Amino acid sequence: MIVDLFILVIVLGLVSWLVNKITEIEVATREARRRVRIAKVSENRLHATLDKLKDDEARLNKEIEELSQAGDELRQTQMNAKAALEAAKATRRPRFLILHERRNSGDREWVVTLTNATIAEVDASHPLGKEWLDGRDFLVFARTDEDAAQRAIRRFSARPGFAVKAVAPLPPGIF
Repeated sequence: MIVDLFILVIVLGLVSWLVNKITEIEVATREARRRVRIAKVSENRLHATLDKLKDDEARLNKEIEELSQAGDELRQTQMNAKAALEAAKATRRPRFLILHERRNSGDREWVVTLTNATIAEVDASHPLGKEWLDGRDFLVFARTDEDAAQRAIRRFSARPGFAVKAVAPLPPGIF
């Protein structure tokens, strides 16, 4: 009987030790499952963040492409405008200086070309020396071409060297 009792005590000790180990395993399993759930939630959040970042990247790439195309279009427009400006500069429109703004009734528009060769002779570096040598056009309001020439000469009579090169009626459609 002592042996039976001894075996019973050993069996009870082993059972209690096994129950204790099973309880520890269950606690560890619950803790591991809790950590797995937390990890899955974190993983889902990361996937959601990555999906959002991919969508943002795609949107930004599309926006960059659109802005690049818009920039190319603006550069093309700028180049066209520069070309048009250069073409406009190349085709020089007639430039008229208005001799006097006063206009009487019955006056017509005349283009009087005045020259002055002495300006270029006296000061070769004068910025308008060549233009005065070739002739500068003035818009003059007068009844006749002779009256227009006299008004232009009177305007510059205090300075020597001025001469009338040509007098012509203002071409239609110039303005």
